Amino acid sequence: MILCLSNTLTKERFISAAKVEPGSFAENMFGRIYETVTSEAMDLKKDYETYYVDEYDTFESFLFRKENLDAKDVEGIVEKLKNHPHLNVYSKSQDAYGDYTMENLVFSDGMYPMIEKIIETNFES
Repeated sequence: MILCLSNTLTKERFISAAKVEPGSFAENMFGRIYETVTSEAMDLKKDYETYYVDEYDTFESFLFRKENLDAKDVEGIVEKLKNHPHLNVYSKSQDAYGDYTMENLVFSDGMYPMIEKIIETNFES
């Protein structure tokens, strides 16, 4: 799974963007959701620049050949990064987080679009 996340996204900012009441069950739940989304996520740009820059001519080539992403997906990611320089690209294994139930909830068809709206909140500063 590939995620584009703001380099300024923190747990506190994520919870604030969710507009939940401090100290509430919802605050606790969104804290767990943040951990599910971000835990063990690998910064692909950093990996490319650290380990693969000599092997792949461009970051796009790295995403296409090493990460096996569809050309249209790579194009979309590159465009998103161009328009939103505060974003980083992360690779997330769905098996990385230990809370299997939370993982299923967060990445379910019904829930993930709502989580994505919070993630895409503009965290430029």
